[in-house]
Amino acid sequence: MDCRKLKRSKIGRIDCGYSIFWDKKTEITHLTIPSLIDDIPVIKVESGAFNDCHSLKYVIISDNVSTIGYDAFWNCVNLEGVFVSNSLKVIKDEAFGNCEKLKFFNNNKNIKLGESVFENTQFETQ
Repeated sequence: MDCRKLKRSKIGRIDCGYSIFWDKKTEITHLTIPSLIDDIPVIKVESGAFNDCHSLKYVIISDNVSTIGYDAFWNCVNLEGVFVSNSLKVIKDEAFGNCEKLKFFNNNKNIKLGESVFENTQFETQ
């Protein structure tokens, strides 16, 4: 499957290959990370998973995900909004760094933030 023209996706429904986000060839704008994939809980967004995905605008991270890894969405320069559940507990260093257009993040006050999580974004933590 050629994922370069993909606009929306739920992780686990489609296999785009490892390098699709690294080489900026995708057009995905909306991404939903589900609670389960094949009845297995999704508990983490791995480090670097979506970095440099320049077309990405909105991300929904469903229940069960408790950790967002280092640089997971780093340099997603068009990312504007991130919606997370209350299950999210940890966001590692620079996870959303250099997401220049990021304005909205429904912040759970109990999230442990690493260093420079929102560096060079429009989002400010309280």
